[in-house]
Amino acid sequence: MTTSVFAASGVPQTIPVFPDSADTTSSAFGTGKCGTQSYAIKKADGSTVPNYLTLSGSTLTLHAPDNSYIPYIGTHSIAVTVTLDDYGITHDELFNVVINECIPTIVAAAAPTDVVYQVGTAAKTTSFVAFTHTPACGYDFTYQAEHDLGASTTGLPSAIVFDPASLILTVHTLLATHVNTYTVRIIATLDNTPQTFDDSVTFTIDI
Repeated sequence: MTTSVFAASGVPQTIPVFPDSADTTSSAFGTGKCGTQSYAIKKADGSTVPNYLTLSGSTLTLHAPDNSYIPYIGTHSIAVTVTLDDYGITHDELFNVVINECIPTIVAAAAPTDVVYQVGTAAKTTSFVAFTHTPACGYDFTYQAEHDLGASTTGLPSAIVFDPASLILTVHTLLATHVNTYTVRIIATLDNTPQTFDDSVTFTIDI
């Protein structure tokens, strides 16, 4: 038996009832011919299973942790120990867990509304909704805003302040030296990934 799971995505799997040699015609125990079965898990070499695999009753759930799954990428040999509770008889059933990197596709948010601001007036704000990604790998976005110069980017002028927590940009200045048309690029980068995944949108702030 082989089960594949994307890192950071949970996959529950119910352990089947393993057959035994009792005669089912007289069994009063239902599906388990020799009574109830209980289960435990371990690595095939007998060591403790890492926390990407948990067992509750007869349900195995594979879930590579969001922040530390990279070392788990690959194939792992796991043993399910099946115990016939009424007799104390055990049997190890081996299976493989294949953990693959979760490759996301970023869905960019709509660009913020362009801003026209007059020096010395009350502050103006604009904002955008958070980016998303599919499949739901459990990663988080970090955001930054830069002045897009075309061939390169640089930091925003002090007249434009970006709050990455609220995703709000505020424009306010008393200085005529800030008069300009700024192309602002919002860059969203996914954290906790072995590769770099990011996307961006641009809009204009005219001071």
